[in-house]
Amino acid sequence: MKPKNSPMRIRQNHHVLAVHSFAKTDAFFVDLLGFEVVHEDGGDWRFYRRDETLVMAGTCLEDPLPRETGSHSYFAYFEVDDVDSWFRTVELRIEGTGAILRKAVRDEPWGQREFALESAEGHRVMIGQAIRPHSSE
Repeated sequence: MKPKNSPMRIRQNHHVLAVHSFAKTDAFFVDLLGFEVVHEDGGDWRFYRRDETLVMAGTCLEDPLPRETGSHSYFAYFEVDDVDSWFRTVELRIEGTGAILRKAVRDEPWGQREFALESAEGHRVMIGQAIRPHSSE
């Protein structure tokens, strides 16, 4: 456990993903989830931002697709203010993106209301909202 006045503080959290196709990655982050592309370096890297979240995608064509790793392809849990609005928006936008709804929105016994998505390449993300305080809060 970190001491209360420790200088060892994590200031931000970014996600780094290995991808095969920026077109498929754009469909997931930009078209479906409303991120914007904030950096491109000519082919190897593309950064996506929405609010306080940054996703750094780099091409790794020699590596297996995330879908080949099953549940190990979960990379993030996005805590949002209104998960039901997010879910309705995803339902309206998902067609044509190649994404899969892995779990419909529902209340979970650990105090979250959440749903799960998978990108066309297999990257998985949970989107949720606290419906009661966590035991550590």
